[in-house]
Amino acid sequence: MRFAAEIGVVVLTAGVLWITNRQATIMTDQNTIMGEQNRLTKKLFEMSERAHIEVGPITRNTPWEPSIEMEYIINYQNLGKMLAASLRIGAAATVVTGPDFPDGPPRGELNYTFMALASAGVKARAVSLPPLTPVEHERVTNGARRIYIWGIVEYDDGFGNRRSTRFCYIHAPAVGHRTERFAFCLSGNDAT
Repeated sequence: MRFAAEIGVVVLTAGVLWITNRQATIMTDQNTIMGEQNRLTKKLFEMSERAHIEVGPITRNTPWEPSIEMEYIINYQNLGKMLAASLRIGAAATVVTGPDFPDGPPRGELNYTFMALASAGVKARAVSLPPLTPVEHERVTNGARRIYIWGIVEYDDGFGNRRSTRFCYIHAPAVGHRTERFAFCLSGNDAT
C-alpha cells in the first residue's frame, strides 16, 4: 500500500511538473507574440509618421533652344508628418548619346545643396545643363541623344534613421506633334 502511495505521489509530482512546465512554455510563447506585436505596432507608427521624401514633377524653366543654358526645376516634398532633418539634395543634368541608353542614371558628380524640409512642405531645386550646340540640340530633338536629370535626396526621418530617395528622369523635349515629357528611368528611382 505504501508502495502504491509513493507511486501516486511520484505520478502526481510529475503531472504537476509537466503542467508547470507547459504553463511556462505558454507564457513564453505569449511574451514572444506580444513582443512581436509591439515591434510591428511601433514600425507601423513610424512608417505612418516619419518623414518620407518624394521627388517630382520635374519641369524645364527655359525655352527649348540651342546655345542657351537649360534650367530644370526638381520639385520634391515631404509626404510624412515629421520634419525631414539634415536634408541634402544632389542633382545633375547630363546629355547621353545612344543607341544603348542607360536604364538608370549615368555616372557623374552631383552638386549638393543642404536645407530643411518640414512636413507637407514643397521645395524646388534648379539644376542646369550647359548650352547645347545646334548639332547637339538637333540630336536630342530627333532622339539620338537624351537628357538625364538625376540625383539623390538624403535626410533623417525623425526617428533617428538616415533615409534616401534616388531619382532619375529622361527629358524628351516637345517637337512638332510630340509633347514634352519627363519619363522615369527604368532604374534609379527608389527610396529607403
